[in-house]
Amino acid sequence: MKGLWAIMLIFCGLISTALCGYSYDVKALRKWQPEFNRYHYWIGFSDFHDKIHGANKIQRKKIEEHLPTYDPKDILVLVEDLSSANNEGRLGCGSFYINSRTGILAGLGDFCKNNKVPVCNVEYRYCRVVALGPVINNIHANPALFPSTQKMTVTHLMQEIEQAYNDLLLGNQNALFRTALEEKSMLIQKEMKKLNLMRDHNKTIADYLATNSAPANRLDVVKNLLTFDGILVGFKMVDVTMKAPHKEKIIAFAGGTHINEAYELLQKVGGYEPVSHHEIAARGSAVGRGIGAPVANNGYMVKPQPISIELLEHYLKN
Repeated sequence: MKGLWAIMLIFCGLISTALCGYSYDVKALRKWQPEFNRYHYWIGFSDFHDKIHGANKIQRKKIEEHLPTYDPKDILVLVEDLSSANNEGRLGCGSFYINSRTGILAGLGDFCKNNKVPVCNVEYRYCRVVALGPVINNIHANPALFPSTQKMTVTHLMQEIEQAYNDLLLGNQNALFRTALEEKSMLIQKEMKKLNLMRDHNKTIADYLATNSAPANRLDVVKNLLTFDGILVGFKMVDVTMKAPHKEKIIAFAGGTHINEAYELLQKVGGYEPVSHHEIAARGSAVGRGIGAPVANNGYMVKPQPISIELLEHYLKN
């Protein structure tokens, strides 16, 4: 059970998944908009991956109470939500989809739509998660045992990345944004070559994993497949933010890694400045190796404490 728990924590942390999580950090930025004679605020809530933590329901309840109270013309919510359709109307991959309602991210996109809260779901990695989710949850099993790994191909994964990149490159004319995106895309392409994605593009995920991994290193291979292009989520949040200066407040809910990336990029390419940064000191015991979460000196994930309800309400109030 301890090994399975560690794997589940790693899986959730890797994809900053809509399957689980609570908010442990808040970052805020602003930019003066002379045409509106006011500041444009960006507030990012960082998600952590503990689906059984008691803070999940409490935080989600408060989020659902506050978001519908805004005037729709003043707010835009950004979410990284695998359990809701993204802004292109995509949900799942083929006949496979994810239907979780645990944590602050899961189904938050649908909640906003159903309550007339303007929302943009920046998620795009549906094929990857439906294909690799069963594998990482059964890391020592034969990958060919799962229907999704037999039907999903490497091409499905590559097409998701290519579409996300092209949408960003063609849709944003800011020179600094495009330069930063192209620099990161070169790193992504290098990783794709290392992972043999071009070479094995016609293989099913099951065949790809059989060729490129063994039970002993499969977890590391899957971890890389889930995360090597994660910076595109940060870019998507930045792109949407820069295109919505008419909104007084952008509120983003995503994995901590993506919030940090967007926070840095908005300052670098968008001219935003920090307003405040409140981070709850990470405390707790080591629970397994992972990335996209606070890390102690020994390389093990350390659970951060959830932000207080008072702090959550402070940033969400009108």
